[in-house]
Amino acid sequence: MSSQQVKRDLATVHLAIDNLPGTIAGFYSLCNFTVNANPLPEPVGRRLPRTAIPAHLLGYLGVSLDYKNQGLGGVLVNAAVDAAESQTAVAASIGVVVHVLDEGLVAWYQQIGFQRIPEHPLHLIMTMADIRRLRAVER
Repeated sequence: MSSQQVKRDLATVHLAIDNLPGTIAGFYSLCNFTVNANPLPEPVGRRLPRTAIPAHLLGYLGVSLDYKNQGLGGVLVNAAVDAAESQTAVAASIGVVVHVLDEGLVAWYQQIGFQRIPEHPLHLIMTMADIRRLRAVER
């Protein structure tokens, strides 16, 4: 699926390669996206225009079974958030949105700093303002 999106210029796919065996340890895809202000969590949606708002979508995220439970998922999310933040300097974005597959992943993304979009319980967002705050704390 991701390769078709890349061929059609709908997303970019980023790989984590293990240098020793030369295998793909994990990947994520990132693309432009839009959200509406109405369903965004408070205070994110407050005072935003009621039109489509630019965002980034963390579309696919995967970690090879050999690399599970080693923190690679968090590293990949961090890389996606960093890429989205740097792109926002060129083209605006309210934040990074993710659509999780099941409720079990919601808590994992919330630990990283994402918050639920109330009208869509399996959709979460990390705003650029939150990303900048987190980066300032990390420095």
